[in-house]
Amino acid sequence: MRFGPRSDWYRNLVKTPECLIIVGSSRSARRARTVSPAEGADLMAGYAGHHPKAARALMRLMGFEVDGSEADYRHVAALGLRFVGLEPR
Repeated sequence: MRFGPRSDWYRNLVKTPECLIIVGSSRSARRARTVSPAEGADLMAGYAGHHPKAARALMRLMGFEVDGSEADYRHVAALGLRFVGLEPR
């Protein structure tokens, strides 16, 4: 899976923001919106604060090693990661 602005999933959501999230038998209609780099850094730092193990694993999956500090998560988010907000329709 690729990450960043050239990834297929990102370009698809930018082009066609209406989407459906399916988890088990639950379905939720959403609309994707691009998130600014500053907001993405806030989101990543907040997520890491609440879910440190999962955040570290996510960063590793994307090819980044982090030291676990809020500043490091913000730095990685600013390197070009793209975040998408999925808001209820």
